[in-house]
Amino acid sequence: MNNLYFDVETIPAETHMIKKLYETIKPPASIKKPETIEKWHREQAPAVLAEKVHKLGLKPLYCQVICIGVRINDDPVRSFYGEDEFKVLREFLDLCRDRGITGDNTRWIGHNIINFDLPVLRTCCLRNRQFPTALPRMRNYRRPTFVLDTLQVLQHQYKEYQGLGMDDLAELFHLPPKTGGLDGSKVYEEYMAGNLDKIAEYCEGDVLLAYDLAQLICAYYL
Repeated sequence: MNNLYFDVETIPAETHMIKKLYETIKPPASIKKPETIEKWHREQAPAVLAEKVHKLGLKPLYCQVICIGVRINDDPVRSFYGEDEFKVLREFLDLCRDRGITGDNTRWIGHNIINFDLPVLRTCCLRNRQFPTALPRMRNYRRPTFVLDTLQVLQHQYKEYQGLGMDDLAELFHLPPKTGGLDGSKVYEEYMAGNLDKIAEYCEGDVLLAYDLAQLICAYYL
């Protein structure tokens, strides 16, 4: 059985949803005068829209994959990244094919992957018409033999782990911290600034930390 450690970074996709989001933006109920409403839309609505668009990057159905970090067994970590989602996905799937990775012979490992990374990859495959043969079968998501979600395992053991991020867990368990000075909330900002290399470095750091967390969890909890 292979062990595949991975992490996915996303940004909001440029879809019709952005137009729909703008249509949902309304000024506070206390603003009633037409000229005041117009001023609010001119001065405040763009910031409100920007926040809503940013949140699209956290929704599997509406986000665009810009980076996939991966480590197979004890191989060095590598990442595939860029503005072309199809190319990023295709290069990742090509690696899986070349290494013989399938949903039946590989355990997929990461942090919060059941609720985010795996749905993102599966949706990405659907959107780009790529068969997800390398991904674990959905019926196996709750079986640690095929999918080990470090967040799910920890939360199952102690409810106090709920809400803790990977940086928190690294500090709590005395694991090497991530490098790069970046967190998930800043990925879109870095993307807009053209810092894809920095995002890839951050993504690879998440993979390394997921690897360390998994070793700890398997030793003490599974």
